[in-house]
Amino acid sequence: MEKITLKCNKNILNLLKQYNIYTKTYIENPRRFSRLKTKDFITIPLENNQLESAAGLGIEEYCAFKFSNILHEMGSFSFSGSFLPHYAKVGRYCSIADGVSMFNFQHPIDRISTASFTYETNHSFINDTCQNHINKTFPIVNHIQAHQ
Repeated sequence: MEKITLKCNKNILNLLKQYNIYTKTYIENPRRFSRLKTKDFITIPLENNQLESAAGLGIEEYCAFKFSNILHEMGSFSFSGSFLPHYAKVGRYCSIADGVSMFNFQHPIDRISTASFTYETNHSFINDTCQNHINKTFPIVNHIQAHQ
């Protein structure tokens, strides 16, 4: 997924307010809806190299980006206190704590589990468990070979 970085202006800030996309979680002064100011930069995802409406970005109403200026897909009533990448997808009713980070590695989602035992051979706790309880270790088969 591509991204674009824009300089905030009143139109962008008004669009965020219109769609109830918050950039702070507590609003003491209703006139200070956003922590963003004009001339701040925000990064937003692009789908097929096109900038569409806020709804087209996958950002639903009533969500909050507490600290980050990197916007990403976020469902209603969710908030993030972390700096997640533009390609992150957060569902509805999720709370992402401060300081959470995402790895660049994508776990395989077409297997029995996304756990590393399906693709990683160097986990001693898995190897030891197999050896100690069933006196056997299991080889990790290359995913491409397994489907041929």
